[in-house]
Amino acid sequence: MKWWLITGLILALGCSDSETGETVSGGMGSPGQDWINQGQGAPSGEPTLPGESTADGTIVLEDTDTSSAEAGCGPECPAQLCDRLTGACKECNVNSDCDILAAEWCDAGTCVKTLCIPGEKECISTTVSAVCSADGTAWEETQCESGDFCVFGECKSPICTPGETTCGYEQKKVCNETGTAFQWVPCPPGFGCKEAECVPIKNNVVVVMDTSGSMAAQDFSLPIGGILGSCESDADCSNGEKCCADALFGGDPTCQDPANIPFGACTPPGSGGGGLLGDVGNVTCVCGDGNCKPQDFPQCESLDCPISKLGLAKYTLANLINDGEFDAANVVLHRFPQAITPNPSLQCGIDVGFGSLEEKRGWYVAGPMSMSGDNGQHITVAGDYFDTHLHEILSVPFPVTADEDTLAGLYAWIDGDETMEATDIPCSGNNDCPGGYCGKVGSDNVCHYHGSPELRALGGTPLGASMFYAGEYIRRHMVVDGKNCEVDADCENVNYYCNPDSKRCFDPLSSCRKTVIVLLSDGVGEEEEDYFFEPDVTAKRLRYGLGCEADADCGKDAVCQGGSCQGYTSDYAFSSINYSDATQGVERLYRYDGKPLEVTTHTIFISNPGESGGSSVNREIAAHGGGLFFDVATDSPSGLVDAINSILDVKENISECVPFLPEGVQTF
Repeated sequence: MKWWLITGLILALGCSDSETGETVSGGMGSPGQDWINQGQGAPSGEPTLPGESTADGTIVLEDTDTSSAEAGCGPECPAQLCDRLTGACKECNVNSDCDILAAEWCDAGTCVKTLCIPGEKECISTTVSAVCSADGTAWEETQCESGDFCVFGECKSPICTPGETTCGYEQKKVCNETGTAFQWVPCPPGFGCKEAECVPIKNNVVVVMDTSGSMAAQDFSLPIGGILGSCESDADCSNGEKCCADALFGGDPTCQDPANIPFGACTPPGSGGGGLLGDVGNVTCVCGDGNCKPQDFPQCESLDCPISKLGLAKYTLANLINDGEFDAANVVLHRFPQAITPNPSLQCGIDVGFGSLEEKRGWYVAGPMSMSGDNGQHITVAGDYFDTHLHEILSVPFPVTADEDTLAGLYAWIDGDETMEATDIPCSGNNDCPGGYCGKVGSDNVCHYHGSPELRALGGTPLGASMFYAGEYIRRHMVVDGKNCEVDADCENVNYYCNPDSKRCFDPLSSCRKTVIVLLSDGVGEEEEDYFFEPDVTAKRLRYGLGCEADADCGKDAVCQGGSCQGYTSDYAFSSINYSDATQGVERLYRYDGKPLEVTTHTIFISNPGESGGSSVNREIAAHGGGLFFDVATDSPSGLVDAINSILDVKENISECVPFLPEGVQTF
């Protein structure tokens, strides 16, 4: 007998307990709770099995009816097919209990075979659909409307052009012969679909370019002004400039801004003055016979024959672009913090530390060692200084769509051309023109922006802060798994799609795609007041993590030792970092979905021949960042090309990668 029948009788009779005189109350409780107890609610502790006593002595009655035998269905009848009211054993409850392949279906508990299964759909022809009648004895046909076709038993209107190819979730889709549906054609492992073609998976690369003042020099300095010998007297100059031989370098005269002439000294034409640093009619360079002439602003030096460290870096990037080496990467370009000035010094500048000579180059002005408004927090949030002043560090952003040519954008920053253009956007001050300045056009104040930008070398060397900014940009704009969305465009990222079920952004190839920082620098960096922003500490946080409680808190190849992520190795000697972020708790980089993000940092130290002052610092950054380190002398441009090629050659697991689609994403 059922225990619940006994319970019902007890409740109906309202029996009293013989010892306490209290009425036994109880009930079935929630599903799965087989108990009766004194008082209201469930007994404390673990659920009690039938036949056992609870802590208060209440006995749980046992349900002994475990089969359909007592219902008259027989011991061989599966419980789910037993009709307990009639005692009959049914053949089926649903169509799937029958032999579907034999066209059987379930009719009132019996498997029957008719002409077709009720509700089944078929195409009689390309333009005629049919559905099986309710009794399964006939096909009920429907003629499709003109222009429609029958697909899987239903009339469909064309949605694409037969043979049309497109992409979806990194896979290729080809329109079928009737134009009513796409057929999925998976790309080979290691490939994803972009612009209707299967192409190699692209990794994420952030190039952080050192644009400090020292990058304007190799073992020489660039001259002030334009082409040497460009004037014979002050009459050949304009805007109040004077015709002077370079007071520092001597040589033939150029038109000079008096404000930028060292010590206010102007060596008149024909005076024969050699200048403080000698004649620079030719300076050392990395091509031809090793002697090159400086060029006029804005080029300043030959693109094919660079004479500065920054020029060498530009030369290398241009060659890598032209050779297609960046084709397998989505490239972002960062520079050290720099602002735009409405009062430009349209000269190439020099790097000899004479104050104003290094404060302006082109339309850039040496700013602070951090982004404007940086409040020293260890993480940025939407709407703060990082969003407002992102233009101070971001030169080439991450692509939003596949048709964006980021390599063309990169080339614009290294092609030796720099112009500023007025817009029709009204303004009252520079804050109205982020990334530009507010200037006059006639009587109107309008925003001015770069028509053609250019990397310029001026300012200090905030290595750690610049790497921190790169990490924040990566987690907020490049790797956006879990970001809220309604449609794909909300992800604002070429790699991401919006999951229509969870309303979160996802990258089908996220587990395969590598994210790296490439730091090109010639310096050791400025000492940070907050140790969190030291460059090697930042590199460790981005790759392995800082503080920890368990191994799972650390990145791949690291373990938790003494509250700090340790145990990783490198080809380079490095000092251990035991620091944890005790003040703000930002121990690692995390995605929008809360999962940790690992970023590898590679460093390239651009040195003068025989120089090694900053190599140890850059080597430590690479060691703690899990990356490669290269020391490249300015007289070896091929060495710089080889270094960047080695970094871009990321093949780990790439040949095994196939798209992963989360739950809720439909491919048909």
